[in-house]
Amino acid sequence: MFMYCSTACLADLIHLCVGASLAAVLGQDGRRVLLVEKDLKEPDRILGELLQPGGYQALSQLHLADCLDGIESEAIQGYVVHDYASKSNVVLHYPKDSHGQITEGRAFHHGRFVSRLRQMASCHKSVTVIEGTVTKLLYDGNCIVGVEYTTSGVFCKKVVKAPLTIVADGCFSKLRKALVTEAVCVPSYFSGLLLEDCPQFQWNHAEIVLGDPSPILVYKASCRDGREAVKRGNTMTSCF
Repeated sequence: MFMYCSTACLADLIHLCVGASLAAVLGQDGRRVLLVEKDLKEPDRILGELLQPGGYQALSQLHLADCLDGIESEAIQGYVVHDYASKSNVVLHYPKDSHGQITEGRAFHHGRFVSRLRQMASCHKSVTVIEGTVTKLLYDGNCIVGVEYTTSGVFCKKVVKAPLTIVADGCFSKLRKALVTEAVCVPSYFSGLLLEDCPQFQWNHAEIVLGDPSPILVYKASCRDGREAVKRGNTMTSCF
């Protein structure tokens, strides 16, 4: 049994799930942000672990590049493409910048990066990070005006309102049906391996194997860990 605990409009923005980067940026401006994360433990996922130079530059412009410090992120300066059929290897460098230096991307463990983003967001006094489950979006006519959520061990549904609510909890979101009518389409999956002390064909370069039947991506996620991602079909049957 749940009871309701009403709260005042205490945020300029409510962000639901994996929104730490936006919360951190808005916190820099002193915006009041409530970030609701279902689980604050370090995520164990393969998602966005290879940041291209443009993404790294954008992260720097948002003053979030420090989130890559202390997580053993690896500099990436290009790719090595291995053609399985011809047994050939092609090295592709990223473009050079205005100073003639090769631009760099970054590779890292997804979970470590997300944890650092949460820490960065929490550093701002105007940002509140809570571990909770959003049970309902609140409407005023056709406009979303807030959310209803619960926290672990508290038998009380809390209500919070804000001028803007951002839902960013993925394609399998329980809230998706309230916002999008299209069916979820998952065209393919990646299976990931963690390779310890795996040698690189060329230092600071990710590798792509043009294999049969699908390509394979390999990159360093930390000083000792290599990540191998194998593209698969649209089913989740185990391949190991």
